[in-house]
Amino acid sequence: MSTHMMLHCGGMSATFEDICQIEPPEATATYRPVLHGDLVRLVEEEMHARFRLKNPVKQFGLNREGKQMFGSLTYNLNESTDVDLSAFTARDVANPGGMDMFDRYGFSIVMRNAYDKSMSVGLAGGTRTFICDNMAITGNSFRVMRRHTKNVWEDVVPMVMGKVREVAGDYGNTVRFQDSMKDKFVSLDRGYEVIGLARGTGVLTANQMGVAIDEWRSARQDKDHNFHSDRDNAYGLYNAFTHGLKLGHVGRKIDEYTGASKLFEDLGYASVSDAEII
Repeated sequence: MSTHMMLHCGGMSATFEDICQIEPPEATATYRPVLHGDLVRLVEEEMHARFRLKNPVKQFGLNREGKQMFGSLTYNLNESTDVDLSAFTARDVANPGGMDMFDRYGFSIVMRNAYDKSMSVGLAGGTRTFICDNMAITGNSFRVMRRHTKNVWEDVVPMVMGKVREVAGDYGNTVRFQDSMKDKFVSLDRGYEVIGLARGTGVLTANQMGVAIDEWRSARQDKDHNFHSDRDNAYGLYNAFTHGLKLGHVGRKIDEYTGASKLFEDLGYASVSDAEII
């Protein structure tokens, strides 16, 4: 699993207690704040109600003197025998046992919120998530956004509930997509060629390409690198791409990740099993 919370634009690490102590602004006829703590509790309650998952690893950050909050909840799906994984394992047709994929990937939800009208409420989830103190937010299973208008909470609650309940199907597809890349051999030079192709077709910008090249090379040379074990396959190359895609404009993230995934599919390096999704 890849969960990243990055502090590089002045944000400060915080605890759950810290974010709950920030006073929200007054609501108006057209603006309604969502409490930082309420947003976190909503996600935790839904994950517990649907899957009996609890006690996630929590990371939070604050920006602009607490006016902006961002954070992540990371779940170990093998942590408790009481966890209800039936919604996940029923969809893992290729692996009826279903449990080892949780060791490999896990699941996390990232979120952002603001008290200064600077951005919408945002949540994203999946096996690969990213949240930054510049408020970039991505997840490879889902992303939801909602402005702080009068009925924001009434809309956010069912949106989160719906996405949590749908997440098992997305999770299964993501696992199959990522696993499909692990048996595709990619040499060092071929990886450079694919990165160059991505730059030429606009999948990567020049800056993103530079990061991808560095990551692809480093995975070969550094035994402690996060994806050193995948240094010779398409999944390792895909990881190099996703590191590069962290750069750039927040609003383009979904399209950029989609473009990278499509490139790997077009090259025959990745696919989602056509087995029936129950």
